[in-house]
Amino acid sequence: MNNKGLNAKTKILIIAAYTIILFSVILISFGDSKINRFSSYQEKPYDDQIALTLRSIENRKSKLSTGTSEKTGEHEKSVFDLQLTIVKLRSNTSVKNIKIYLAAKTISNDYRYDEYTSSSKEMSTLTYTSLTSFTTFATKEFDEITKDGNTEEYLFDQTPVEYYIRVEYQINEEDTTRILEYKTSTLSLNPEKDFKDVEERTIDSNNSNYIDNKEEPIRLKVSKTLTSEESALGSIKEDSLRFEFKVDVPNLNQYKFEEDYLKENRLVSIELPKAENATDPWNVDPEISDIKFEVYGKINGTDENFSNYVKVYSIYGFFSKNRSLSIATYKIDELFNIETLYIVATGGIYNGVEGSFKTIYKIDVEQLPSI
Repeated sequence: MNNKGLNAKTKILIIAAYTIILFSVILISFGDSKINRFSSYQEKPYDDQIALTLRSIENRKSKLSTGTSEKTGEHEKSVFDLQLTIVKLRSNTSVKNIKIYLAAKTISNDYRYDEYTSSSKEMSTLTYTSLTSFTTFATKEFDEITKDGNTEEYLFDQTPVEYYIRVEYQINEEDTTRILEYKTSTLSLNPEKDFKDVEERTIDSNNSNYIDNKEEPIRLKVSKTLTSEESALGSIKEDSLRFEFKVDVPNLNQYKFEEDYLKENRLVSIELPKAENATDPWNVDPEISDIKFEVYGKINGTDENFSNYVKVYSIYGFFSKNRSLSIATYKIDELFNIETLYIVATGGIYNGVEGSFKTIYKIDVEQLPSI
């Protein structure tokens, strides 16, 4: 394993000390007990000024990567990287003095914390999004514990299963601090069971090579670069996947209410709400208010303690139809031979004749267009 200078017991003490210090800094924001700490958080990723989108990626490391230049590692390793996007919902406001606090409950029933503070940047334009990265937010890895003279392996599994995001900010010239608290969870899946016999999709060459999304209100394009070289100790060769994820506006608008209903109820949009004196304030289209979107890659793993499915790309929160998420490029050791992608999504529809949608399908990596 790497970091041979620190045994696992010392590492645990260092991690624990760091967590205590960090937690003490953000205690006021997150509360004082696991039971009550997030009781005020809602499954609503927006307020009347901003909306949140969280992207999570699991970077799987092969035994070649976890070893040394001379010896293959005993186990694989997963590293979870997060990125938060804040979308400004109104064109006539300036969002400033942004403070972000992020926590996650792990599969081991522990908590991970991080924070990012910006007191200088302002979200003053319509198209501005603030991107905040939490690199190496959590890991799943083996380490060695020495106890009573005996050395044994221990699996530290910090795989996030619930996320809690708190954003403090101010708008325009106000001194009042506004707070948005959002919670969400990953999809509860058993890949070996849930991915069995799912529909296989194809590439729609007439639609910019997006995966055929049928009547669904979201669309995904994945491009690939598969290396022809083989990995070896000290020389890891990687395959690449590039993800482009957007709202399919025509399909989303199929959920729109009839004109009479819109006139009678005068609905309001989450993003870019119309003024009361607009020429057609009642003519409101549906929006995706909250989404859970996960892409799993089937790989050839060699460690029985790790799944043969890697969550290569996932999105949670508000999904704007007016702006595109940043393109994400995922790289993985070619040794894993990633062969199939499984796409799962559930989403809430705001101002629509249906309140939600869901989908699950798969696609062969070989079908994907080249980057």
